[in-house]
Amino acid sequence: TVKDMTKFSRQLIGAYQQWANQLVPGTPLEEVMWRVQTLNSKTSVKRFLDTMRDQVRNQHVERIYGLEKAEQMISQLNEEHDDSYNAGGGGGGD
Repeated sequence: TVKDMTKFSRQLIGAYQQWANQLVPGTPLEEVMWRVQTLNSKTSVKRFLDTMRDQVRNQHVERIYGLEKAEQMISQLNEEHDDSYNAGGGGGGD
């Protein structure tokens, strides 16, 4: 319902405000989001975030499926990612 969506949206914005205040205390949310967006456009930051996501993903998959199955799944994901990255002409600099 609309009431539920409104409640969820308020909770989400509240969580972002709390995160922003922890990240850069006293800075308005809009300013923090602008800074994060600016940083996120840099290739080095994107690479770092990709690495972090991969590590969390790998740990999660390993916990659920065990080491052997996780290694197979992760290897397949990496191959698919590499194929799509190369097909799209990925890359670039800061």
